[in-house]
Amino acid sequence: MFICSSYAGNTFWTNPQYRVSVTDPDDDDDDNLCTVVLGLMQKDRRKKREQGLDMLTIGYCIYKLKEEVDGNLDLNFFKYNASHAKSPTFINTREVCGRHMLEPGTYVVVPSTFSPNEEADFVLRVFSEKAAEADSVDEDTGYDDSSRKARAPPIDSAVVDKLRDTFTKISGDDMEIDAYELRDILNAAYKQDPELKVSLILVKSCVGT
Repeated sequence: MFICSSYAGNTFWTNPQYRVSVTDPDDDDDDNLCTVVLGLMQKDRRKKREQGLDMLTIGYCIYKLKEEVDGNLDLNFFKYNASHAKSPTFINTREVCGRHMLEPGTYVVVPSTFSPNEEADFVLRVFSEKAAEADSVDEDTGYDDSSRKARAPPIDSAVVDKLRDTFTKISGDDMEIDAYELRDILNAAYKQDPELKVSLILVKSCVGT
């Protein structure tokens, strides 16, 4: 949940912080960079709209760690360290996505609202061409590298079969699809969980269109 924030204010550091480590550059990248796509999505905003509340203006900032830091980054860190990258914009939409080319290393992603003292439930999705590790930073116990690394969940064979069947139907004889078709395929496979619905902007960010 967003605790509160203003990028330039004293409350920004109290937002949730997520540590992302990338180690292997893309295979076809001559600049030794790693592709990372971030998608920040507000949850339950439809219910909020029914209550007369609008979408919050959201976005995120990415900070590169020069050395290992335990626990949350504090106020002084943000005062003296500029962000390495940001979301393309802070905007009042359900999802904000960005495609970033990062050097191998460890980064902290801080999602936030644009205005201070606003709260919301959210989902932060991290995609990378090569394997990456992502974890939330716990304010009380700090970053536990040994026990809390994010790992891919077990593959659901039913979902895989659904993806394969839907891809075959949509791709046609050339076995190729565009971003719109990829979105439809993913949403068909995960339609049982509306919170995982994939937006077109996220798909386009993943494929670089």
